[in-house]
Amino acid sequence: MINLIEKYFVKLAFRKLELEKFLEKHFSRAGFNSLSVIRNPMSTRLVVSVAKPGIAIGYSGKNIKTIGQTIEDKFGIKNPHIEIRSVDDPEYNVKFIAQNMVNDL
Repeated sequence: MINLIEKYFVKLAFRKLELEKFLEKHFSRAGFNSLSVIRNPMSTRLVVSVAKPGIAIGYSGKNIKTIGQTIEDKFGIKNPHIEIRSVDDPEYNVKFIAQNMVNDL
């Protein structure tokens, strides 16, 4: 019985990791920092922290709509709500600095 519970939580962790890699790829120009997944009975809320929220949202929310549809199709998350949050101090964020260095090279 315990083994099944462990497998369930490991499966959830791998799905979150795959989703985080997917969002990191799509929000690389916006300075992706972190992902929080909040599950509700009616929907799943994805809180994405980025350094440049304007780039992540896109013109009239176009990027958010297309990524939301892709997440629903690819990962099977029903009714995903994507919330974009700005990182407080991106110039002190190690992940953002490393991504900028990679982009510059």
